Amino acid sequence: MTQYSSFSDSELIEVLQLLDSLSHVAKEQLLKEIQSRKNQEIRSFISDLSKIISEEKENIQSLTYIKNLGFDVTSIDQSNYTITRSGRAILIDVIAIVLGTILSVLGIFGVIFLLSFSSPINGIVLSVFGYIGIKMLINGINRIFDYFGFMLQIENKNFTFKRKFDLPSGELKDKIQSLKISKSEDQISLVYKDTEIIKVGAPNAINSSTLEAIISLN
Repeated sequence: MTQYSSFSDSELIEVLQLLDSLSHVAKEQLLKEIQSRKNQEIRSFISDLSKIISEEKENIQSLTYIKNLGFDVTSIDQSNYTITRSGRAILIDVIAIVLGTILSVLGIFGVIFLLSFSSPINGIVLSVFGYIGIKMLINGINRIFDYFGFMLQIENKNFTFKRKFDLPSGELKDKIQSLKISKSEDQISLVYKDTEIIKVGAPNAINSSTLEAIISLN
């Protein structure tokens, strides 16, 4: 976590020129710091930075950022909305499976080259491609299965969750307050008891706040 209090005025100005590259939390910390500075050039950024932070908070609460997690939201109002897997995310998963399959086949040729000693360099390169392909293939298949038939419907403090394959009855129903957020160093998840509903492999502040907004909106 960056401590902007140790930055000189000139260093802060350089950071302020790069706002788009900063995380939501970093922007909030930066705003607090520039509000405490007397340098008028620095203080001139207060209004714009405050506006950016406010817009990000509004987008979090309206679930606008959920599209970055691979989902679409159909909203009637803040107490009634439906979250589904986006077509773009499904397309990316399909591309990952196709490309992963191609690279995996290349990896097989790489192993053949290595075992035959006919072209060890090509064998190493193709084997690396194969390793990457296998990871892409597995991840793509897992996401397809994890989110096949996915639907999370929120209605007046209640939720209905539907997903094929891993739910005994095909759906779960309960109060929205029974949903929890689970966090680790490399993942954040929206969970119901032992069931992961949405999992995100990039647990930054906006992604975390977006999942939390699903619960807090009700």
